[in-house]
Amino acid sequence: QYVPALLGRARQRLSSGTPDVEGAFADIGLAEQVDSANSSIKPLKAQAYAKQATVLFRAGKITDSERSLKEAEALGAAESDVSESRASLAEVYVKQAEAAVIRSDVAGIRAACDSAERYQATSADLNRLRAAAFKAEGEQKKKFGDLSGAVAALEEAVKLDSSLTTELAVLHIKVGEQAAAKQDYQTAATELDAAVTLDSSLGLTTAVRRHARHSGIAFPPMPEQIQVRESSDNPATAAGSAKTANRQTTASA
Repeated sequence: QYVPALLGRARQRLSSGTPDVEGAFADIGLAEQVDSANSSIKPLKAQAYAKQATVLFRAGKITDSERSLKEAEALGAAESDVSESRASLAEVYVKQAEAAVIRSDVAGIRAACDSAERYQATSADLNRLRAAAFKAEGEQKKKFGDLSGAVAALEEAVKLDSSLTTELAVLHIKVGEQAAAKQDYQTAATELDAAVTLDSSLGLTTAVRRHARHSGIAFPPMPEQIQVRESSDNPATAAGSAKTANRQTTASA
């Protein structure tokens, strides 16, 4: 009866309002010395580690909490016993990743995301943050003049976060403009075609369209607001547009 009594007391220690985790481990240890083959020891020990993980997390001891949670999982702790610690640790690492996004710390974002995933963070959070890492990587490449590398990074970001599609399209335009300036019209056409495919609402500048036509690509008409903006940028064209508008108004009258 000695072992069941020890295990019963350990359960009481763990279930109290202020869990006595150390006392529970002491009772479990004594029970193991008497009958290490007792089938009730392992699940209770797993529960004790799970409770310890929660207590340590609340005390701000994140690394120790992770260590205890790992022990609980290795012993086959019930999901209900470890879910609180997992969720808490996942939240910590999601916040770490968000802080790394602000710093444009690509490695930091990815490391924090890997830890958050280990503790079953939501796929929505992981995709959003990993996309931000690719975006930050692309911005760094663009800063050093590697537009192709920036496009490749942003393409990976879009796979995780479709809200970045327009940003990728704009980057394709920049690569196309750069190619057109070098009279590489085929590359310009390819890049601008990719931009239009991603976001047909984008207005491609008249100059770039003219360059791209050297390679025989046909783009859809520019949105009306883009045409108006480009006309206003050219005084002669703007004056002509104004005259056309006046003639149309007179005819209508």
